[in-house]
Amino acid sequence: MRANASKSLLSKVEAGQRPASPALIAACARALGVTTSDLLGQPYADELRRDRLDALIQPIRVGMENWDVPNDDHPRPRHIGDIAADVRLLLTQRREADYMPMARDLPGVIDELVHAIHTTSGEERRRAYEYIAGAFRCVFTLAWNFGYTDLATVALDRIALAAPHADEPGLAAMHAYLRAQTVLSSGRYDIGMRVVDRALRDLGGQDARRPEGVPALEGSLHLRAAVLAGRAKDVDAAKARLAEARKLASATGELPDYGLTWGMPNVGVHAVAIACDLDQWDEAIRIARGVRIPQGWSRSRAAHHWMDLGRASVLREPAGLRPSRRGTTRRFGRRCLR
Repeated sequence: MRANASKSLLSKVEAGQRPASPALIAACARALGVTTSDLLGQPYADELRRDRLDALIQPIRVGMENWDVPNDDHPRPRHIGDIAADVRLLLTQRREADYMPMARDLPGVIDELVHAIHTTSGEERRRAYEYIAGAFRCVFTLAWNFGYTDLATVALDRIALAAPHADEPGLAAMHAYLRAQTVLSSGRYDIGMRVVDRALRDLGGQDARRPEGVPALEGSLHLRAAVLAGRAKDVDAAKARLAEARKLASATGELPDYGLTWGMPNVGVHAVAIACDLDQWDEAIRIARGVRIPQGWSRSRAAHHWMDLGRASVLREPAGLRPSRRGTTRRFGRRCLR
């Protein structure tokens, strides 16, 4: 009752007769007061955290505790341009899911940027705020992906605090993009849509320091809204948001800015994912035929696409075939492999 799901659907999922959609998993997790990771069971994450990651996360926690107090015992920070190069490397590691070296370097970079904020002024101080927001984004990705939800929440709050000081509207939009991601696991898609729409309104008419990247932010926000609509089973809203994103991508082409993977291929892989969320397996496979992953594309983003396509291939039921029959299942499996 709390999950607003039928008993028959839950029974079929428990018996392996129906797939557990992301929306159903989120609804059940919310009803039971647990995380989606608890329901899915991710032993690899527990093992990784116990063996290696916990030791790397603790220094990040310590670094995140300080925000508004200068580090008097910290050596003089390097030139802000040198620190910026380190942040760009961290953001590259984030996109490539190269989390171990990223986790090792984050505490030192955060400490240095905090000290720079308190010992510089003018443009240099503004840039320090901009780069520390990028470092906090890396913390959010790391913490969110490995189940440290409390640390992810802190990182999200820190981005919100840094964005106004950086005087960069794009960072506020990035905060909204990430905040809308958190509701995917709680099932509060209505809140996520309001967050996205407010960010899109705020972006309009503002002078960004990197105006060429604003369309990428707008398109990414529309894609986030399309995913939210797909999880909520609102087909019309999902299609409308995808159409907005596709129009922007047609005008901009590939545009890697604000740490985003943006362009027509990204719209395509989102369309495949949304078709899967809507249980439109044949449609997902049809859309995927037109998606071409560019050379050097984000490995984590490409991996999600292949998982979505694999899910669609396994779960589609070709016309006239009944997977419950043994011979049919064998033919169905061969077709999926092809």
